[in-house]
Amino acid sequence: MVATQVLASQDALTLSNAAYVDITGLPAEQAVDLPMSFDLVQALPPLEEWLSRAQSDSPQVIQARLAADLARADVARHGAVAGATLDLVARASDDRIVGSGPYANGSDNAKGSSGTRWVGLQLNVPLFTGGVRSSQERESMALADRAQSQSEAVRVDVSRQTRAAWLAVSTGLARVRALEQARLSAGKRLDASRTGFEVGDRTVLDLLDAERALQTVDVNLQQARHAVLLGRLNLAAACGGLDEAALSAVNLFFADQSLP
Repeated sequence: MVATQVLASQDALTLSNAAYVDITGLPAEQAVDLPMSFDLVQALPPLEEWLSRAQSDSPQVIQARLAADLARADVARHGAVAGATLDLVARASDDRIVGSGPYANGSDNAKGSSGTRWVGLQLNVPLFTGGVRSSQERESMALADRAQSQSEAVRVDVSRQTRAAWLAVSTGLARVRALEQARLSAGKRLDASRTGFEVGDRTVLDLLDAERALQTVDVNLQQARHAVLLGRLNLAAACGGLDEAALSAVNLFFADQSLP
C-alpha cells in the first residue's frame, strides 16, 4: 500500500515538473518549496474594499460597461437619424476659360471666368421608408437592453468570484493556524513515542504511527499554505490587480532550498 502511494506520488511529481517546464520554459530544478516555518499572516483588507475594487478595476466589468455604453450610443444615433435635421451648408466654385482663335486681337487670348459663393441652411426631413428606420431603432434598443443585462450579470459574477476568493483566503489562514497547532501536538507525540520506545514503554508500531501522523499534518499544512497563496492571486485577479507586484509578493514566501 505504501509502495503504491510512493509510486503515485513520484508520477505526480514527474508530471508536475514537466508542466512547469512547458509553462515557464525553465528547468524544473529551479522550482523551490515553501519553507516549513513562515508567517502567512498579512493585513487582509475587508471584503467591502475588495468588492469596490472589483467593480471599478475588473477588466470584465469595464469591458461589459463599455459595451453597454456603446449600445446606448447606437440607440441615440438611430434616433437622431430618424428625426429631422438642420445642417449648415456652404459652397464655393470658380470657372475659368482661356483660349485663342481667329477672333483674338493679336497675341491676346480669349479669357473668361465666373464664380459662385453661397452659404445656407439645409433642412432634411426623412420620408417614409417602409419601416426600416423604426426597425433599426427598435433593434438597437433591444441590443442595448441585452448589453445592459450582460453588464449586470458580469458585475454580479465578478462580485461572487471576489467574495469566494476573499473567503478562501480568510478561511485558509484560519486552517493554517489550526494545522500549525496540530503539528506542534504531533511533534510532541512523536517525541513522547520515541522516548517511550527507547525505555521500552512503546512499540515500533506506536513510533511509526506517530511519525505517520506528523507527516500527514505536514502535508496538509503545506497544501493549506499553498491554497492561501493561490487564493491571494485569485483575489487579485478578480479585482484586476494580478500584476508583477502581486506575483512578486507571493514569490517572497518561497525559499531557495539549494542555498546553504
